[in-house]
Amino acid sequence: MSENSTDDHVEKVWNDFWAPIVAPNGVLDLEKVKRELSDFSMVMHEVAIVYDELTGGRISKINTHARHVIAEANARCDERCNWLASDDDLTA
Repeated sequence: MSENSTDDHVEKVWNDFWAPIVAPNGVLDLEKVKRELSDFSMVMHEVAIVYDELTGGRISKINTHARHVIAEANARCDERCNWLASDDDLTA
C-alpha cells in the first residue's frame, strides 16, 4: 500500500467511523476521544488474550490479520483432533 493510499484509507476511516463519534459537530471532543481510547485499549488487551488462547500461544499480536489467526486456530484444532484420533485408548 502506497503512502498516498494509506493516507486516503486513514482519512476514510476517520470520516466514516471516528469523526461522527468523537467530533459530531466537526469539533474534536477530547472527553469522547478519551472514552473511545479507553474502550479501544480494553478491546486490544482482550483480543490479545483471545488470540493467544485460540492459537495455543502462537499468535497474540492484535494487528495480525484475522485470516492468519483463523488458520492457526484451525491448525491447532486439527492437531488436537489428530491426536485424539490416534489415541489407542479411544480407538480400542
